[in-house]
Amino acid sequence: MAWLELTGRKQIFTDETEVTAENIQKIISEAMLVHNENLKEIKYLRNYVKGLQPIRDRKKDIRPEINIKTVFNRAAQIVEFKLNYEFGSPITFVQRSKDDGSQGAIDDKAVAKLNELLNYANKSSVDLQLARDMKTCGVGYRLIEPSTKKNRLIKTTALNPETTFVVYRNDAYREPILGVTYFQNKNGNIRYSAYSNDTRYEFSVPLVSDQDNSSVLPVVYPNIIGEIPIVEYINDHERMSSFERVISLIDALNLANSDRLNDIAQHVQSLLWLNNADIESDDVLKLREYGIIKTKSANGINATVSYVESVLNQSEVQTLVDYINDQIDIIANVPGRQETGGGSTGSAMNLSNGWQAAEIAAKGMEPIFTESERRTLDVIDGIIQNSENVPDELININMMDIDPKFSRNKTYDLATKCSSLAALLNVGVDGLTAFTVVGLFTDPQLAWNNSKEAVEKIRLSGKKVTNSDVSNIVQNTTEQPSKVS
Repeated sequence: MAWLELTGRKQIFTDETEVTAENIQKIISEAMLVHNENLKEIKYLRNYVKGLQPIRDRKKDIRPEINIKTVFNRAAQIVEFKLNYEFGSPITFVQRSKDDGSQGAIDDKAVAKLNELLNYANKSSVDLQLARDMKTCGVGYRLIEPSTKKNRLIKTTALNPETTFVVYRNDAYREPILGVTYFQNKNGNIRYSAYSNDTRYEFSVPLVSDQDNSSVLPVVYPNIIGEIPIVEYINDHERMSSFERVISLIDALNLANSDRLNDIAQHVQSLLWLNNADIESDDVLKLREYGIIKTKSANGINATVSYVESVLNQSEVQTLVDYINDQIDIIANVPGRQETGGGSTGSAMNLSNGWQAAEIAAKGMEPIFTESERRTLDVIDGIIQNSENVPDELININMMDIDPKFSRNKTYDLATKCSSLAALLNVGVDGLTAFTVVGLFTDPQLAWNNSKEAVEKIRLSGKKVTNSDVSNIVQNTTEQPSKVS
């Protein structure tokens, strides 16, 4: 496995100001030059997570017969942690603000209905695949299109980053101008599907050809959505994977641990040294069979038989391995596996062993992911505005007033969260805002819709909301189905 110098996937730009049937193939041809560079790195990173790491190609010049190649797959562990910690709970949408009470009630139902449609379209499952691509390759791609199935309206899937890319305008704002995905037909041709804001282009080119195919005009279809349905998601602004910055440390860890095992094997298979003694070649097999050798002194010189061995200091090697592991955890923002220190409360556990760093890193990811989610909302809005049989709740939905909600750490410190929710409600904080802030609910919009009657009833009675009331609300919220039809 050849070593690659990895610095993140390159963003693809074009100097063209608009896409037409005449310049579409020129734009894609130029973009493919950059995409192919990214493709090589994406394949390398995916293979790396699968365990195909450089240690497996290691060659040992001295005693090459003892060459243990062990992969300690920290890359896969980092990806799985990031995936489960940041995306283990479904990402839903919540209303950001309420301009007035009457319109707010309609918007509550609209957002809940939107979440219901996306849940039926398996958005949470697509999010997980999308997140895995981001954490592994640095980039991921979502496709959103109108659904032809009754009562579904929207369909979405995660596209393969090896065969998908987005082209951006080469200006200060760097807005997307073209989304492209392609695949190979059975006849060996490469079929491209490219989307601009108003047009979809389809054309095929031979996989290997010496001819210039730029003069072949593509088949053109209108893009009634009015938005590019392919949305690019990035893991960070450098477009690097979650383990890319620590690949050299992971390689060093593989080397250290493999050499430890080599040391054990070489100790077991130590060379036998004969000093002032000799053995016939035919007797070597007998030596292996009987495990004994006979020598005698000659001319007053003693014969010596011993093993040639040099054993590593395992305590020093373990110190080095622990240090490398700690540095990997620190740089990748992954919690360690040491004993918890500083107390055993939920908050203390959250602060110890790197959990706070993991949470800070997850918070830093949210604005980057939100930027792409807003492009997704623009596509969904285009589908709603250009579809028939749209649910009444969604006809006047305002996408500018919707934010994605990331949910983590719902099971620890529940008593504190319940107390915080009761305190927020008692001082008059809007119910949806309070439900969103405390982080108790996977879908705070739906939880608020199912609970606001109970909360308002307590408020109108003049009583204070208690922890017991909150516990009942939490229980009812998890048991009741959505009230939005």
